[in-house]
Amino acid sequence: VIERYPEFYTNCSAVFEEPGSEVDLYVYVVGSLGLVALAVTVLLTALAISHFCRRYRLRKQMRRALLTCNPMFTRCDPSNKHCGSALWEAPKADDWELPSPSILLTDEQPLGEGCFGTVHRGVVKGPILHSRTMKN
Repeated sequence: VIERYPEFYTNCSAVFEEPGSEVDLYVYVVGSLGLVALAVTVLLTALAISHFCRRYRLRKQMRRALLTCNPMFTRCDPSNKHCGSALWEAPKADDWELPSPSILLTDEQPLGEGCFGTVHRGVVKGPILHSRTMKN
């Protein structure tokens, strides 16, 4: 090395570093750590995207399943896996349904057939504000 670069050993202001010195090792370590950090970032981003896509797909499937088991659209039986047990444990009368003693039929002849049964003309008697009806 002395014969090839004599000016580095004669001039005191010049600094000579051999290949493979500490500076080259530092550059390799920092560069490899940067590549590892970049790879981890890309991997975590891909995992997050796949997780959120899977969540969206499952929620979409659940919405479709609940739509098909809604009693308003189709008849739901307990063997249907998508129907929750809450449908079968719910009370018979919902918040809008009036108890039968509160309704007086004015005409015995039915008006027609509706989605929820036979439609009659009637009058509501007594106060209808109780714990199971809406205030308005």
